[in-house]
Amino acid sequence: MTNSKLRTSNECKIPLSEV
Repeated sequence: MTNSKLRTSNECKIPLSEV
């Protein structure tokens, strides 16, 4: 999975939280 896809999916749960 690319960072872009993971970010969009994570944005719902953890928005810029793992970065």
